[in-house]
Amino acid sequence: MQKSSEKESYIPYPPGPKDFDPALGQTQLRQAAEEFREDYQHKPTRP
Repeated sequence: MQKSSEKESYIPYPPGPKDFDPALGQTQLRQAAEEFREDYQHKPTRP
């Protein structure tokens, strides 16, 4: 009986900031791809 009363009194936390920013993710993916190219194909792309 105690568990059902715990479920009824459950109050969720309010939503917080997003965990993932798509623009930042795209930038990080592009940078990682450039680093991979430089490291494994020995073709520098940065000046």
